[in-house]
Amino acid sequence: PHPDPDSILEKYRSVGAAACFKNRQSRFGNKYQRMYQNLAKLNANQIAVVGFSLKAIKKMSALRIFLPSFLQDPQSLLATYNTMLDALVNFPSAQEVPMLDPLTHMGVSKDAIGETASKFLSLSSRIQAHPYHRVEATKREKALARLRTKQEIKAKLDDLEERAARTGLGDFKAEMQKKMRVLRRLGHLDSDGIITRKGRFACELDSIDTLLGAEVIFGGVTESLDAVQLVAFMTCLFPLDSPPPKGAKRDSVLPKDPKLLKAFESLRASVREVHRVESQCGLQDHSEEEYISLFVADHMMFTQAWCSGKSFAEVTEMTSMFEGSLIRLLRRTDELLE
Repeated sequence: PHPDPDSILEKYRSVGAAACFKNRQSRFGNKYQRMYQNLAKLNANQIAVVGFSLKAIKKMSALRIFLPSFLQDPQSLLATYNTMLDALVNFPSAQEVPMLDPLTHMGVSKDAIGETASKFLSLSSRIQAHPYHRVEATKREKALARLRTKQEIKAKLDDLEERAARTGLGDFKAEMQKKMRVLRRLGHLDSDGIITRKGRFACELDSIDTLLGAEVIFGGVTESLDAVQLVAFMTCLFPLDSPPPKGAKRDSVLPKDPKLLKAFESLRASVREVHRVESQCGLQDHSEEEYISLFVADHMMFTQAWCSGKSFAEVTEMTSMFEGSLIRLLRRTDELLE
């Protein structure tokens, strides 16, 4: 053999002329003797040297024949073909042709490939023992087609999931599920996910914490209030933009009216309940005290005075708010009551 591996590969590819009679097995049958008897029917011009990739080789026979140096001559092709058939004449079928054994035929030491060869034989026997090899060829091909289809669908699904993760859709879905749990626990949705009367009422609220507003109204907090007290109480539902800094104390002006004071305490209880449910569902960023501090009673007194007939000048003297902020608060309250 030539010392250059590439040349050995090329030499073996020349032996690929055997593929020409493999393609004619349907004509000659599976018995090599019959192929030998029909040799006369084969024209030398029909024999060709076929090149193929080394990756296409699955097994290698122990049989070896000597090739002429020039295989393009028709007589050399036919002579090589005859030599191949003569070598195979003692083996009725391809399964009986001995396979090349590196230990027996190539003189490779057992220590060099012993462990690899044993693993190969073990895996080969396990592969051959798999039920897949006992299934009919047609059923096997159908099963392979279904497997390829499944793999293609899985690859597309993985690609879509990766694209969804990049767009942030997964985070949106997780947040939506948390909000659905909050709505169910507070009674805005029933067990079937259908919106309840309480939920429809919350949908109509604007400019305030809708969950808290629904809890206050459906909790019966406002039933004992008259019209003026109700308007004054509704100003407590507008939360501040942010809680006071940590460590800072904010003195809230509590109403002197007993009914309004009781309603404000009920409001704080509702704030705690909403905060508890949202915290359990992972939707609350503030602590309980910070969340409660967002709702104050500072605006009750001058709103009650305004609804009782006090002039705007008198109302402005009761608070340190700017006139524009005071007007905006009264307008928001009016829009909420509409």
